[in-house]
Formats: sequence, C-alpha cells, structure tokens
Amino acid sequence: MGLLFVFILWLIIYVLLSIILGIIALIVGSICFRGAKKKRKRFLAFLSPAVFLAVAGGSSVILLIICSIFAKTDIGFGDCWYAEINDKYNLTSIDQPENGFICRNGNTMAVISDIDKIQVLNEDTVIGKSANKYFILDMKSDSTTYFQNYQSLVKKAASPAIHLEKNEEFYFQKQIVSFCFSSVLSMLFSIYILYCFWKIGLSNKWDALYRKLKIEDRR
Repeated sequence: MGLLFVFILWLIIYVLLSIILGIIALIVGSICFRGAKKKRKRFLAFLSPAVFLAVAGGSSVILLIICSIFAKTDIGFGDCWYAEINDKYNLTSIDQPENGFICRNGNTMAVISDIDKIQVLNEDTVIGKSANKYFILDMKSDSTTYFQNYQSLVKKAASPAIHLEKNEEFYFQKQIVSFCFSSVLSMLFSIYILYCFWKIGLSNKWDALYRKLKIEDRR
C-alpha cells in the first residue's frame, strides 16, 4: 500500500511538472526558434520536460534497486526503511524511521525494538537508545545489555567515540552513495536520451506524421 501511494503521488507530480515545464519550454521556444522547422522545434521543446523526467525517474528507480542489492539497504522510498549493520543484523523501520528495531538478517522477529538512536561502535558492537533505555548489543555473542541512563552506557562501552545518531541519519549514511551514484548516472542518461529525442524528432523521417498533426512548417 505504501509503495502504491508513493507511485501515485509521484505520477501526479510528474504530470503536473511535465505540463508546467512544457508550457515554459514552449514559450521560450516560441521566442528563440526561428527559421526552418520552427514549429517542429517548439513541439519538441514542449515534450522535452516530459521525456526528461520520465527517463530520469525510471532510470533512477532501476539504479536504486540495483544499488540497494549491493549496499544491502531499502530502495529509498516507500514506508519501510532497512539497512544491514553487519552480516548478522539489520536495522528496520516501518511507517516511521524513528521507530526502528534490530533483527537478524532473514528474520523479521525483533531482537531489540522501539529504537530511535543507534551507533555502530565496531564490527561486533552496536549501542543505542530504546524505549527510554539504553543498550549494548554484542553481535558476536548475540547478547544484549540494557542500561537505565546514558552515563551507565558510556561507562560500560568504555569508548571515547560515542555519538548516538537518529535512525534517519543512520539510514541516510548507508544510502548516500547509492543516491549520489544513481542521481548522476540517471541525469547523464536522461541528457543523452533527450539528445537522441531531438535528433530523431528533427529528422525528415517524421515529415508525414508532423503534417498529419498539423505542426509542420508551411513551405
């Protein structure tokens, strides 16, 4: 249901942006394009935002899915947040990222629930805050120790580098490389497709179609 809602929302945004940007591009094209094939160029200018946004959105989703497989995180949208801590445990949130739980990979049963802050101290130790309590999870021995206050946690952890972060920050740090990679690659791919769209659209192969649409320049 969450993914369907997100898809419908983005579809509405896509249609509105395509129309608004298309009208702006058409106005700019009407001012800038003169001479041969000016009507054709204005028509292509109107369609360009829709083409660019569709390619950028579609390629971004595909790239995010691929990146999530390698990064072992969620795909970046929807109502589920997921990021592996190591090869045994992961942090997952449903509906709200600030309400997370740690569970074993491949198992949805929570080992620790109601987590809103977390920090991975090293490859074997995770600390965090859960339901007004603090905890240390030893991922090597699979044992969890709880503390009533932050001072007790710091004393037991015996680490100078304790800095609990919100779940949102933890997910973001796990996903930032995937987001940047997919954004840059999808942008470059969209620009290339847009270039091909104009090159094909201005070719003489489509003269009959343009005349049928009544947007061909009078000779």
